[in-house]
Amino acid sequence: MSILNTARTALVTVPAFAILTGCALFSEPPLTAEQQQQLQPIQDLRPQLLFSLNTNEQAEELKVYVNTLYVGTVADFNSATRPLRLLSGEHTIQIRDQDEVLLQETLELESGAVRVMHVPDTHNNSGA
Repeated sequence: MSILNTARTALVTVPAFAILTGCALFSEPPLTAEQQQQLQPIQDLRPQLLFSLNTNEQAEELKVYVNTLYVGTVADFNSATRPLRLLSGEHTIQIRDQDEVLLQETLELESGAVRVMHVPDTHNNSGA
């Protein structure tokens, strides 16, 4: 019985070893510098738009519209790590506090451009 078990083990182990060894023999060679350069990620050259505020308290309440379409709040795009990326061309940007338009500007944005729009403070400081 032990000879039979040894034979079974050999029949299973030898083909598995041959397959694993064959995989190592046929693995691809490392990439050349030219091939690695071709695999680099494509740079995103879409224009970037950021918003700045004197205080960040209102950033969550102020809504951003591009060409009349809602895209998020000022808080979503007031950091350099998450700019609003648009297609090149002319865009009308609106900042709204509920239904009131606080700021509206038409911008011509070119590829690779980075623009910062300053949002005016809507708090009324008189009487304080």
